[in-house]
Amino acid sequence: MIKPEYGKARGAERVSYDVKLSAESVITTQNEVKKPVSLSATAFVVGTENDNGTTKAKIKVAFRFVYLTEDGFDKSDAYADLTAEIPFENALVRATAEDSRAVSSSDGYVAKCAVRVVADGIRKIEDNLLIGGDNLKIRERTESIDERSAVTYDNFTITDEFDVGYAIKDVLCHGATVNVKSVESGVSCIIFDGEVVLSLKTLPFSDGNEILKEKRCIPFRFELENSGSLPDMRASGDCEVEKATFKVYTDEGKGKSAISAEITLSFSGFSVETTTITFADDVYSVDSDVEIRREELPVCEYVGQFTTEERLSGAASGDIPEGGKIIGSFGERVSIVGVVKTADGVTVNGIARADVAFKNADNGITSVNAETPFGIDIKGEGEITCIRLCLSEFETVIKDGAIWFNYTVKAAYKSFIDKKITVINGVNETAVREKSDAAISVYVPQKGDTLWDISKQLRVDGDEIERLNGELEFPLKGDERIVVYRQKI
Repeated sequence: MIKPEYGKARGAERVSYDVKLSAESVITTQNEVKKPVSLSATAFVVGTENDNGTTKAKIKVAFRFVYLTEDGFDKSDAYADLTAEIPFENALVRATAEDSRAVSSSDGYVAKCAVRVVADGIRKIEDNLLIGGDNLKIRERTESIDERSAVTYDNFTITDEFDVGYAIKDVLCHGATVNVKSVESGVSCIIFDGEVVLSLKTLPFSDGNEILKEKRCIPFRFELENSGSLPDMRASGDCEVEKATFKVYTDEGKGKSAISAEITLSFSGFSVETTTITFADDVYSVDSDVEIRREELPVCEYVGQFTTEERLSGAASGDIPEGGKIIGSFGERVSIVGVVKTADGVTVNGIARADVAFKNADNGITSVNAETPFGIDIKGEGEITCIRLCLSEFETVIKDGAIWFNYTVKAAYKSFIDKKITVINGVNETAVREKSDAAISVYVPQKGDTLWDISKQLRVDGDEIERLNGELEFPLKGDERIVVYRQKI
């Protein structure tokens, strides 16, 4: 009689979620709006909470409204809060603002945008796993399995102060991107090293509406708490700018200014531990006929997180005003419109957008919304997902009578390999096998047979076959003769 022994197998199935939400907020301005110039929006995840099989993600949207007054350029900020409910726990959530616009209302202007919420996660699956048993011959197999820790979130504020060689009225708008250089697992934490790259549009004390650009890199190091993380594990982490504020200190006598920056970063991450499981790949009984039940157990292998960048250029839509001269661009952004699988990776199709401000022949200011499509190829192993795009450089020029963008797109992404492991999760005895009366049996194998194949076919222990047939070399050629001797008592 057989007596199977089972263990527990934990598989992991990768799941995803994609939804669009709407966000809006009333814009309050200090001065009368003569003409809107630009509205940009940034969405970011403030934090998540697991609740009864779901992940509730709190999302904040920050709007920046640039407009013209009687005295020149001015700005105003507005905010909106959203909640997204993801239909699985422990989700890694990303939020991106799209299609931002300022809509005129009776009370002034309302900022509106769409927020795309994308989430990835792991659904854990538990099943029985045959590991041994009485009166059973087991062929063992070992597989590596990645186990992911819970995703944790936190934020961190960095400050910086730097001088510029001219007098500034204000920082009209900014672009802030994060370059994560390394992510490592530590003791109960995930360690981030990187830098924040600032691109500022400043309004100097000068005649007219001249706009100047300043660039600044601010390094950072942050330890994100993550229970269960250890230095020998791998780690994955994301970082984005949650909030950025600037103060300008101007010495008009010296014609110089200092800019104080306060930037709040939002971090998320998890660690990955690779373990091995040993289980029965095949089974038979010398004394009984058995029925085997097999199951496919999904597992998810984490390959790693990667970055790539590509320098792009192209003509953008939008008409140039008569005699128009570019004085600056606002709200530069990129968005993903589609991802197409290729033989060795994916192609990410997107759109680069900006609000381009022109000075007309009569010195009036006109703003034009311009955009251009692009595609970048990402090559990698496995399933490429969790793709984030950002701009690291952006220049707007007039070329061949058209608005032209010169820009660099950085892509951050993760790669997973989805696999299925066939396991035995049930063995039933169907009949007791009658023993052969023959003292000697001769078996003619097939080409390629292994010792296990012969043992299972003959219902004989493999050690006994090797003892009686010492000259065998596996896999077999097919012209051998296998002798089995049964001693009669």
